[in-house]
Amino acid sequence: MTKILKNKKILICTLFLLLLGGVGVAYRYEKEHEMLRVDLKTFQTTGGWGYDVRVDSKTFIHQEYIPAVEGQKRFASEADALKTGQLVVRKLTKGQLPTLSKEEIAVLGVDK
Repeated sequence: MTKILKNKKILICTLFLLLLGGVGVAYRYEKEHEMLRVDLKTFQTTGGWGYDVRVDSKTFIHQEYIPAVEGQKRFASEADALKTGQLVVRKLTKGQLPTLSKEEIAVLGVDK
C-alpha cells in the first residue's frame, strides 16, 4: 500500500509541474505575440510636411521627404504626408516592408 501511495504522489506532483509549465509557456507565447501599438503623427518642416511612424511610443520611421521620389522633395500638405504615412502603417500592420514605390506614390498623388 505504501508503494502505491508513493507512486500516486509522484504522479500528482508530475502532473502539477506539467500543468504549471504549460501555463508558463502559454503566458510567454501570449506576451511575445502581443500586438504592437503603431501610430502616425504629421509634423511641419521648413518648406513642407513630414510624418513619424511610432511603434510602442518609439520613433520607427521619421520621414521628412516624399519617399521613392528623386531628390529631397517635401510633402506639400499635411494631408499628403498623412495619406502616405497611413499607407506605410497599413503595410507594417500587415507584416509587409514599409517601403513605397514610385507607382504607389503616384497613385496617392502626393508628388505633384
